[in-house]
Amino acid sequence: MKVNEIFYSLQGEIDVGVPSVFVRSAFCNLNCSFCDTDFKRGKNMSVEEIVDIIKTHKSKNIIFTGGEPLLWCEDIDDIIYSLNEEEEKYTFGIETNGTIYHPVLKSIDRVVVSPKNINPTSLRPEKLKQFPKDAQYKFVYQSELGDWWEELIQDVGIDKNNVWIMPEGATYEEQLEHMNDVADYCLKTGYKMTPRLHTLLWSNSRGK
Repeated sequence: MKVNEIFYSLQGEIDVGVPSVFVRSAFCNLNCSFCDTDFKRGKNMSVEEIVDIIKTHKSKNIIFTGGEPLLWCEDIDDIIYSLNEEEEKYTFGIETNGTIYHPVLKSIDRVVVSPKNINPTSLRPEKLKQFPKDAQYKFVYQSELGDWWEELIQDVGIDKNNVWIMPEGATYEEQLEHMNDVADYCLKTGYKMTPRLHTLLWSNSRGK
């Protein structure tokens, strides 16, 4: 598996504040101009190496993120299997753009899907219908693009209670600039709002 970084931090979105170990994979199958993650570089690591690093951290809550982690679904499956052999109980989450489905999702406790409206192939309702019914969805609020997710939510049949809206912005200043707009939108529509805690605390620092 090509790994961008493995780090211990607080969950920044949706389950805000939960100490977690993040395994950030390299590479993505989308090329979003607004992406705030340097996922194009990484180091080849074996499953054993990744598991050994995970075990050095305090948290047993493991988050696979990227890039697009499901490009490495077989490795993720092996990591989960290996950690489930340990005496201590681990829980697993994944953050995905929703363009790839793999049965490994059935072994993951918390699936977060963040669809991107960048081209016709990035939004495929038939693909999202394969994802777990209790998957959580987060959408980046960009006022100039409008609420494009409404049609997708209807087509897929996503439960409104599983939808979070978060402000655009890779820095502290950009987050603050857009947070009031997102708050007003969520109060009007009833969707949940999530901040990006890691950005508010550490801006765009790596390993946070």
